[in-house]
Amino acid sequence: MDLYKAYDMMDWQFIKEMLVALNFPAHFIHIDMACIISTRYTIMINGTPTPTFQAKRGLRQGDPFSHLLFVIGMEYLSRILKSVEDQYGFHPRCRKTKLTHLCFPDDLMLFCKGDIPLSALYTTGITPETKNSIGDELTQFSFGTFPFKYLGIPLSIKSSLLLNVNKFADKMTRKIRGWQAKNLSDLSSHRGSSNVLMTSADPFYGSVCKPKCGGWGIKDVLTWNQIAVGKIAWHIHIMKDSMWVRWVNGVYTKGGNWGLYNAPINASWTMRKLCKIKDTWKQWVFKDAYSIKEVYTTTFQCQPKVNWRILVWSGVVIPRTRFCCWLLALGKLKTKEQTP
Repeated sequence: MDLYKAYDMMDWQFIKEMLVALNFPAHFIHIDMACIISTRYTIMINGTPTPTFQAKRGLRQGDPFSHLLFVIGMEYLSRILKSVEDQYGFHPRCRKTKLTHLCFPDDLMLFCKGDIPLSALYTTGITPETKNSIGDELTQFSFGTFPFKYLGIPLSIKSSLLLNVNKFADKMTRKIRGWQAKNLSDLSSHRGSSNVLMTSADPFYGSVCKPKCGGWGIKDVLTWNQIAVGKIAWHIHIMKDSMWVRWVNGVYTKGGNWGLYNAPINASWTMRKLCKIKDTWKQWVFKDAYSIKEVYTTTFQCQPKVNWRILVWSGVVIPRTRFCCWLLALGKLKTKEQTP
């Protein structure tokens, strides 16, 4: 569920009643409400601000206290759902853990049996005969068609999805090109900064991700992400007291040995990937302690320091020329002698 204008729709009287019901001190409630109701706005019309006017409801965006008040407001809904657990139609995979919902800043996920008239089936990659057989078994559901939007994001089959996200890819490309033009030297900008990066840096990606004893010190995002996911696998190993671990234990491992567990073919994509990373980083996952920083620095241990590192990383060197200095030290800077 998408909470429409979640912060803007918060009623001030409701917030005050929640603070009183949760036994907050009266002096604290008075100060808190004084901060909330003192909100005033102005609108720019043709570059000229209008006179200020007082708000009637809502929480200010960006205020570090607003998200705490919003959580208190959502606590009311959480307690209502908890009070009706006996009559609640749990999702089959959430019945054991009694998971009813998850709250986010402006979204609410309810885990329950869906309302058939408001539900639809979406299929892809199957034959019309299979689709018809599914329709014969589930006659109460209607078939939806791709593409459709969920929370403003277009959902479609994989081939069409690439077309839907082209605008995001183009925006990221423009950002990267702007960074290249700003940080590379005049020579590389003249010859085309993207060409310099493609022809010079890509073949030495392994060197780029090495520490500054010989590399560029840039973090290997793929490896770091795998190590970060490995900590989630470690949480399952130590049986951390969290909803996520309890859900995995109730649905998948069922109290079995996590080290010997293999995800079945009908497991979710996330669970299959998690098991794969568990096996890849098992020398760290099954220890008593797990530090993402320690695992990463151990994986990318600093090699013997090179004698030119001080020249490249010296504070005297202009930051935008360090990249060229680094390529020059490796003998990979494109010059007339090295250009075919």
